[in-house]
Amino acid sequence: MKVLFTGIYNLFNATPHNSFYNALSGGLYLYEAPQNTDYPYAVFFLVSGEHDRYFSGPDFEEPVIQFSLFSDSESASEVTDLFTYLTALYDDCSLTVTGYTSIIFERTIYRLFREPLAGDQDAKGGIWHYAVEYRGILQGS
Repeated sequence: MKVLFTGIYNLFNATPHNSFYNALSGGLYLYEAPQNTDYPYAVFFLVSGEHDRYFSGPDFEEPVIQFSLFSDSESASEVTDLFTYLTALYDDCSLTVTGYTSIIFERTIYRLFREPLAGDQDAKGGIWHYAVEYRGILQGS
């Protein structure tokens, strides 16, 4: 699904830059950010996928993509703003995916939680993590 990853990143990186791009001083990365990346940043990755073919018709791919938004701010305000910008950009968007016609890219599940810092026994502080999943249906060209 390299072509899907490229389509997701190309929409993020399109000019003029969108609010999601402008808010991520640390950037957007596939699977993991480099060590010592500045906050806030985001990663996206393939959670699962399913291939289907209807009789002798075209192939369909049904990937589930997760975006993980990270902020080290004390309050959840920054990460919830990132969620707003992410959903404005990707909810029901038209991705350009080479070799496929993008039919659906819809948000399905999302959750907000705080990950404690290493060695933080009482779980105060930590990193805000907003996990947002999208389901795509891509029809082969």
